[in-house]
Amino acid sequence: MAVFDNGDVVAWGNNTTGNLGDGTTTERTYPVSVADAPAKTHHYFRIPDSGYLENIKFLLSDPDSDFLTVQVESSDNAVIPYSQIFVRESSQADLIDMTAISLKELTLNLQSNAGVYGEVALTVTVWDENSQVGSSIFFVDVMASPQMTAITSQSTNEDTAIGPIAFTITDADTPVNDLTLKAFSSDEILVSNGNVTFTGSGNNRFITIEPEADQFGECTIQVIVNDGVSTAEQTITVTVMPVNDAPAFTTTVPLVAAGNQHSMIAAIDSSAWSWGNNQSGQLGIDDPLTTSSVVPEYVANTPKFEIIDAGFRDLTRNHILAVDNLGNVWGWGSNTSGQLGENPTNAEIFSPQQISTLTNVKSVAAGLEHSIALKHDGTVWTWGCNAYGQLGLGTTGGESYAPTQVTSLSNVEQIDAGGYFSMAVLDDGTVWTWGKNCYKQLGDGSGVNQNLPVQVKGPDGIGYLTDVSDISAGYYCAFALKNDDSVWGWGKGESNRLGDGNNINKLYPGQVHGVDDNGFLTDVIDIATGYSHSLAIKFDGSLVAWGKNDSGLLGIGNTSAVSVPVAVQGLTEVKFIDVGYDHSIAYQADGSVWTWGNNNVGQLGDGSTSSSYVPVQVVTPDMSDVFNIGAFLPDKIICYEEEDRLIHFSVSDAEGGIITLESSSLNDVLLPSGNIYFVTATGDHSMISLNLAAGEPQMVSLHVGSGYDEYGQGQYFIDHC
Repeated sequence: MAVFDNGDVVAWGNNTTGNLGDGTTTERTYPVSVADAPAKTHHYFRIPDSGYLENIKFLLSDPDSDFLTVQVESSDNAVIPYSQIFVRESSQADLIDMTAISLKELTLNLQSNAGVYGEVALTVTVWDENSQVGSSIFFVDVMASPQMTAITSQSTNEDTAIGPIAFTITDADTPVNDLTLKAFSSDEILVSNGNVTFTGSGNNRFITIEPEADQFGECTIQVIVNDGVSTAEQTITVTVMPVNDAPAFTTTVPLVAAGNQHSMIAAIDSSAWSWGNNQSGQLGIDDPLTTSSVVPEYVANTPKFEIIDAGFRDLTRNHILAVDNLGNVWGWGSNTSGQLGENPTNAEIFSPQQISTLTNVKSVAAGLEHSIALKHDGTVWTWGCNAYGQLGLGTTGGESYAPTQVTSLSNVEQIDAGGYFSMAVLDDGTVWTWGKNCYKQLGDGSGVNQNLPVQVKGPDGIGYLTDVSDISAGYYCAFALKNDDSVWGWGKGESNRLGDGNNINKLYPGQVHGVDDNGFLTDVIDIATGYSHSLAIKFDGSLVAWGKNDSGLLGIGNTSAVSVPVAVQGLTEVKFIDVGYDHSIAYQADGSVWTWGNNNVGQLGDGSTSSSYVPVQVVTPDMSDVFNIGAFLPDKIICYEEEDRLIHFSVSDAEGGIITLESSSLNDVLLPSGNIYFVTATGDHSMISLNLAAGEPQMVSLHVGSGYDEYGQGQYFIDHC
């Protein structure tokens, strides 16, 4: 009897009792196939040289025997020697006790020798006490390990690539073009994995290592060549030396956002923080328990956000949208209608998740269960709930889980999203709206819902609203800021929302009255409106508010509603604002963040749940200090004749050390040089020196004073070295 390496079984000799198994009792003087012998499936394994094959299971059975003996033979003892094959993790030729056992599971382990390779046939032979024999064959392909020549450790200067560096790869039994090369950095801030690249072909390869911009330090790069079974590895050390970059003024603009009973900030160092209600995961802190917080919580693993917007409009459906510095869009929080750009099988998303289908985005707006994005090419894209046509796609009803272009709009400059309606400003200064229109918030005079953009008409329905620079969409009302710095509102007037002295709904835009009802509101640079109240920043940095005043929403020290703008208490040099469902947030030029209004779930971020009728400062997470998200240097300031202004900004240097700042005027009549100086604890100086820690911004205050009886536009200059 014999078994071929393909698994076929043959037999010959005496066959009087059918012992050849060929279906006859005819004696055979030559080998014949055993009829009905079980078809053998070849078991095939691949391991590297000096590799292990472990826990190969097989079953033994023999109903007529109490004991079986097992032996495994190797067809090539140079590659897999007999002495390195083990059954039951013991020696070979074990006597297997089969008493009262119908099946016996055995385990086979083996090890190949180092430096040799090839295919080895292993024959497992079993015989009983009557010398009856059974056998099985399986194959082990022992692969030669790939080889790689050494790559020496490297050093370079900051912002300077290393390479290409030549090295070779070989493999005795695998074509070299089938080998794969990979690299892993121990510090992806210094050198990202994607910045280690391989070129070349065949045996001759090259590696190039490019440090990230403005980074220096030391890391290791693990280089791996793989043939699918085994690897060769080496680790090289990369040292990036710092160069003396010029110090830089802050260019990152801090961001603030207020949603429904929650708030968020993006600091000047690009870190993101949020606090308040977390019912829908809108804090982005990866907390499925949706725990609220009365102090800022760090939002981990965020990119550098340049735009953030919070959907403020509903108690249970809150989502956040953000745009990073690469134009990518991120979202988190409620996803009830697909407003996060995916099927709402995930009702909430608890940490920032990229909406991968959107790129080159300029700004975003989070509405009530719907979202809008404006791309740099002036196109508008919408997704989420479309119950009232608020997606602007020409249809009403249903949902869209993927961003879809509003094809009827182009050359768009600004967008915003409100309570089931949307807004856009075109580059010609016209305003377009679509969606729900129950309170005439679309400004087209119809009161009919619109599923395509319609143009907002002019005051009293005459002509169209033009010369608009900015917009703000509330729950059921809307506002526009014109280039002459006046503010116009329309839609629902209840609770003094429109700031025009009455509670009447407006079909068409009407001008917002002035502070304390003196004329009309002018000199405005930014506006924000929420569920029932609004804020506006004036040129001088002061802040005014109007509308409903429950829980002190207006920040005026009481809870009395006001029908015209009034000054918010205690804030100066306000740069950014946002309005939530029942609270407000403001950022001042010195980097401080202020909140006021309802605080039932900690949305003010002051460490308590007590509402405040006046602005209070947001505290640090440990409540040991007030939170400062960094200041920035504006490119334009406005002051009057003989007026003094104090500008706060920050300076940083990648390497740290001593830097010098010097201020001067480019127009000594409008801005006398003696009126421009740095304000420090030791006095006023036209030149100061700072000792900066590497990469950490330091606050600086600059005094600017205009000349006597002079007006116009002047320039000042800050030199740094």
